[in-house]
Amino acid sequence: MGYMYHYQKEGTISNEEANAYMEKVQFVVEIMLAELADPVFENHPDLKPKCCACEKEPESQAAQ
Repeated sequence: MGYMYHYQKEGTISNEEANAYMEKVQFVVEIMLAELADPVFENHPDLKPKCCACEKEPESQAAQ
């Protein structure tokens, strides 16, 4: 697995520390999305970003 950040590459922090940090950041982002963004998207669905995978047709349907 490649390095995500220059300080991880330089050995300033260990992979374990980097992974623990990323887990904490992900937790906070998920809470922000659930409590702040989701209610906005409910009221204004046109503001919700579209994901790349959502716009593609499944291969089984495209072949028909």
